[in-house]
Amino acid sequence: MMNRFLVVVFLLMSLMGCEQSTSSISTSAAEKVSSDRSSINSLLFKDLEGNTIAISDFKGKRVLLHFWATWCKPCLEELPDLEQVKPFLEKENYQLLLVSEESLEEIIEFQKKKGFDFQFVRYEGALSDLKIYALPATFILNEKGEKVMEMSGKMDWDSELTIKELTELH
Repeated sequence: MMNRFLVVVFLLMSLMGCEQSTSSISTSAAEKVSSDRSSINSLLFKDLEGNTIAISDFKGKRVLLHFWATWCKPCLEELPDLEQVKPFLEKENYQLLLVSEESLEEIIEFQKKKGFDFQFVRYEGALSDLKIYALPATFILNEKGEKVMEMSGKMDWDSELTIKELTELH
């Protein structure tokens, strides 16, 4: 009964836009998804210097694609925890990409102002094409570039449960 309640709350919050809920990977906010290798591998991004980046550039690494925005309060609230767990995830062969559809100028200004040590990139398409309708959202890709998990909503990135589940994904 509680799981159904959480799903209903999650869906209602998703419809409202920027997600306010705190989730861990094992809740309804995370769902194992079937691989759609061709569409994921065709995603293109721009780094802060304007260079094109493709998911295929990270073959052999796990990729954590974290979609966020400078105006999204839950996105901003979870960045310190994500930055804290970043070194551990990198040791587990993760590449973290913080993805925004905002302009490069907005992303650069945010990075300079806040000083976070992430690889910020700009998504060149529409988030709705990826079926992302609320932020924050995260895709986890395995070493083959296949999407193995999708999460929506504010995450508790530095929790033991979240870290355990991320390290066990393949």
